[in-house]
Amino acid sequence: MIQRKLEQLGVQVQEGIEKLGEETYFMELNTFIKGMDFMRIGQAASRRQWSSAMMTLRRMTQKGKELEIKNMEMLFIRLRKEIGEKNIVAVKNTLALLTQKRVQIIKVLQEEE
Repeated sequence: MIQRKLEQLGVQVQEGIEKLGEETYFMELNTFIKGMDFMRIGQAASRRQWSSAMMTLRRMTQKGKELEIKNMEMLFIRLRKEIGEKNIVAVKNTLALLTQKRVQIIKVLQEEE
């Protein structure tokens, strides 16, 4: 049930489980989705610390790929472009979209706890 709901949200659960094992996959997904890196990007952009924001984004992009979170890939690409352009408003808008997606995933994960 949880797998189907997550896959509807763009999380390729089966592929992630095949790579990491079920217990490890869900533990890492939960840690990533609830992590502070999303907030760190916003803080770094607000402080105009663009290289810090880009380093955090690279780490997040890699982890998102490992966890097969397809619905965030395009937003990570968009964020990379916006950080490169040093566009604070666009970065914050994209982070707001990411937050919406994270909240949806968190709700599904909490239903199963």
